[in-house]
Formats: sequence, C-alpha cells, structure tokens
Amino acid sequence: MNKKMIMMSYLDIWSIGEGQGAPSFYNTVKAYVDNGWDITLIQPTSTMRPSCNVEGCKMIKFNNTFLEKLCSIKKVSFIARIISAHYCTFKFYNLACKLLKKSVSECVIYAYEVHAVQAGKNLSKKFGLPLITRFQGTVLKEYENTWLNRLKMYPHFHALEQKSDMIIMTDDGTEGDKVLKGLGNPTKNIYFWKNGHNVYDKPDPI
Repeated sequence: MNKKMIMMSYLDIWSIGEGQGAPSFYNTVKAYVDNGWDITLIQPTSTMRPSCNVEGCKMIKFNNTFLEKLCSIKKVSFIARIISAHYCTFKFYNLACKLLKKSVSECVIYAYEVHAVQAGKNLSKKFGLPLITRFQGTVLKEYENTWLNRLKMYPHFHALEQKSDMIIMTDDGTEGDKVLKGLGNPTKNIYFWKNGHNVYDKPDPI
C-alpha cells in the first residue's frame, strides 16, 4: 500500500513553541512519519505563531497574520473568528486540491480539529477519498445547541455534526462522546480514547 495523507489543521504543532506545550499533535504527525506515511500538513502561519516542524513531514503554510490580529481585538474578534474560519476552509481546500490533482490514488484526508473539517468533507466528496476527523476533546459540553451558540462557537457545532469515515475523539474529560451523540453524528466508526490513539504490539497510527 502506498500510504499517502493530506492533513489539515488550524493548530500549531506545539502550542507554546518548539518542544513546548501539549505534545499530542506533534506525536500524531511523528507517528505517521515513523510508520512510513508520505504526509503533507497544511496549516496557517502568522507573525503571532511559533514556527514548528516535524522532520520527515512536508509542510504547506499560508499566511493568516491579518485575520489573527483582528481576532485579538475584542470589539471585532467575534466576526474576525468567523471570517478566519471561512478563509482557512478556503485555503485548506484549494491548497489540497492542487496536490490531489497531481496524485489522488490511495490518499487519506485527515482533518485535525474543527477548522479543517469542512474542507476535509469537501475534498473527500470531490475526490472520493476517505476522511478521518480528529478532535482533542471539545468545548461544547456546557453549550446548548441554539442558533446563538452556533454563531458564538462557530465552527465547533458544525464540525462535530459532520459524518466521516472515522472519528477520533480524545477522552479528556469534556465528554466528547456524549456531545457527538447529542448532535446526532451518523459516523459509524467513532473511537473515544484517553490519549487519542490505542497502542498495540505493532501499532499503526490513527
């Protein structure tokens, strides 16, 4: 099997800086690289973010400095976050399309966290490719599914409702399994794991 993957995420590899912060995203990407996957990660960058890489992983980054600066201004942050989410969906989709038009066969689309899900869904549908959605828990535990909360928490509700070939939801105490069920997510293969992946004698990263 020719193991190819396009991964998309709004998150940084490390949350604070190189080698600093929660290691789950870095460890996920590194596990795929170590397991022989040809992986390309698409993510935004800006002057407000740390610059981090994973050896063996190809990176495609696009600049989001202007919108991220707007997101930090309280009076316009709500609207800026929604615009930024749509802009990232647009960039994820178009950059991934350029790659897929060169080689589509046996490629997996991996949407890591909520901002990448809609682009992943669109790519999966257009090219007929399997889609994995991965969530590091959820912030929706205390929010009712109302139109106002859907605006305030965009794109969280929308992303967790989307059907994919596989969902990995981290069991971090935020009850993501109950949130998925409450939103009626129809995905058949849902994995609810303590650290986001299980380890066997000869594990394949998921």
